[in-house]
Amino acid sequence: MACRAITPVIFHPIMFKPIFSPALIIFSGTLYAITFGVNSYFLDSFAHSLGVSWIFLPAGLRLLLTLLLAESGAIGIALASVIISVAFFFENLILGIAAGITSGLAPYVARYLAFKDMGLNAQLDTLDGSKLLSCVLIYSLICPLMHQIVFTIATPDNLFFDNLGVMIIGDLIGTVIVIYSAKLLIYFFKRKQKQLSIK
Repeated sequence: MACRAITPVIFHPIMFKPIFSPALIIFSGTLYAITFGVNSYFLDSFAHSLGVSWIFLPAGLRLLLTLLLAESGAIGIALASVIISVAFFFENLILGIAAGITSGLAPYVARYLAFKDMGLNAQLDTLDGSKLLSCVLIYSLICPLMHQIVFTIATPDNLFFDNLGVMIIGDLIGTVIVIYSAKLLIYFFKRKQKQLSIK
């Protein structure tokens, strides 16, 4: 009996071919900004320091948007993050721009490493549960590390390891919440479609 390919946990049957698209850039940036606002408003009590939180939901969007939309997702995240950083977080303009660019660049670097190490392709048709978990771990390490390097270069008295540890935990928790919320929504959507087809 032939073995069937493992269906990706979240992204099947809807797949996006990564392309450079202004519309997808705007979509990514808008969605990321909304999620960032939700996180800041409802989870502000989990903030550890400026730009560091014990729960960071936008980390999950970084993973989804760059996995699905590649360059368009990364650019959208970076543009939204630059605006957010400069307007609301950092008085230092250079640091705000650098932090914003890192928000888009870091998950794209993580995507590159994940694709290289796990043999993923643009259609993500080889992405199974274990590989998705590996992606979560890679993203949750690379993104905080790159951010803290930028923060430390700009602010030498930055508590590198203290903030790095919190960012890794916050990104892990935020990503897991977003990923499994998306999985739950897709489950209910498919269930509703099945019920309608039976009727």
